[in-house]
Amino acid sequence: MNETEKYAKVTIGCKFVFTEGQDVDGFSPYDLVRLWAHQYVNVSDKDATIWLDDEVLIDSVPWVPLKQVVINKPFQPDPYASTPEDEEQYRLETTGKVSQSNFVRYLLKKLGVTYELITPDA
Repeated sequence: MNETEKYAKVTIGCKFVFTEGQDVDGFSPYDLVRLWAHQYVNVSDKDATIWLDDEVLIDSVPWVPLKQVVINKPFQPDPYASTPEDEEQYRLETTGKVSQSNFVRYLLKKLGVTYELITPDA
């Protein structure tokens, strides 16, 4: 099966051109993009005050599919199975690389399971 490539994150550069002056004090790129998107969806182009002039994909991070994880905790009758909400929260909270092993570490920490990696003496 040939899957479509997916992105997890992208960084884009946009050049906006204003048909009306913009105040420098309190200028917010986030608010600018929200306003442009609102105008794009709700207003005809002839009435827009912000035009998207040019854009470029600067960087991208590929989507890493994660498998469901089942953790058997000692002295617990039922294992813990990860949920889509666990995966979503992990993806939102992680600042590093998204990987299956990091997802398992995230779940162990969430469940209060501690572990220690021991290097044998040479």
